[in-house]
Amino acid sequence: GTVLPFALHLRGVGNLHASAVVLPAGAVGFLAESGTGKSTLLAAFASAGFPFLTDDVLALEERAEGWMAYPGFPYISLSPNTADCLLEPSATLARSPLNKDKQRIAIDGKWATFCDEPAPLQGLFVITPDGDETPVRLERLPRAVAIRAILEHTNSLPLLPVEVQRAQMTFAARVAASVPVWSLAYPRGLEHTSR
Repeated sequence: GTVLPFALHLRGVGNLHASAVVLPAGAVGFLAESGTGKSTLLAAFASAGFPFLTDDVLALEERAEGWMAYPGFPYISLSPNTADCLLEPSATLARSPLNKDKQRIAIDGKWATFCDEPAPLQGLFVITPDGDETPVRLERLPRAVAIRAILEHTNSLPLLPVEVQRAQMTFAARVAASVPVWSLAYPRGLEHTSR
């Protein structure tokens, strides 16, 4: 929710409203507004065997070797319809209601693997809300646009003290300078996502 990202910001840990999965080359993050598909995309990757890193709060740390993406809590929030379409039946045993629209589903090793170690961040993908018949499109964002996208997907940004907002702006500029940020459009219906 709001408390963990806010506390991370106050401790100097930059974080984004994003989900992340670990691919062979490293972690990739999906940035999007609530309800526009980042957790669904994460679930599709995780159910295909790619390790789950985090859902909703992506904490990042700059190291000498590059940006590291940190694991979150081992659960994902999905609508019941999405869970029924994407997940193995064993995942239904680990569901608990989160709100009227979503369920919290444990990443317990039965349907997905949880990565409990930091992974090098290889890229960020900003999900573009398009229609059901959208062809897959990837477009590398120019640095200024990437910075804006990172700031737009910063958890709790308007609630942060001014000095923390300034630090987050520097964080966004540093991430955009060294990590590719892409715009991703793809067909939105669940019928386009295979198990």
